[in-house]
Amino acid sequence: LSPTCMELGGKCPCYIDCENENEWWDWQMVANRIIWARTLNGGQTCAAVDYLVVPEAIVRKLLPYLVKAVKSQFGDDAYTSELGRIVKAKPHAQRLVDLIREAEDVAENDSKTGEKGKKPCEIVLGGSSYCLPEERYVCPTLVL
Repeated sequence: LSPTCMELGGKCPCYIDCENENEWWDWQMVANRIIWARTLNGGQTCAAVDYLVVPEAIVRKLLPYLVKAVKSQFGDDAYTSELGRIVKAKPHAQRLVDLIREAEDVAENDSKTGEKGKKPCEIVLGGSSYCLPEERYVCPTLVL
């Protein structure tokens, strides 16, 4: 695994290629680096990870490591941690919370409809109920 950061503009994916996974593969290190890169400066850097591109075969394997990385870096209550607040005014924080709510609505509808062959949306960690946009706080949220 060779960490590489390329500033290419636009959205910033994090691609994980585990084709050559072996006994030296350290999933916790991978997750720690992803969470660090996403949350550095409250996630407000141009090179912050926006989404992960991961082979479907390892998604469920990676998720517990990502959750553990968030909790080890920010504790059980990220609000009281050193996680940075959104720099811009309250409307920007509210826009981010609204995006999380939109994902939660999709996840709720997916769980009700259960369309065959459709991959359901899932909130793995966090969510809008933990956010305080009036204080510019948006909690770390993992959406699958």
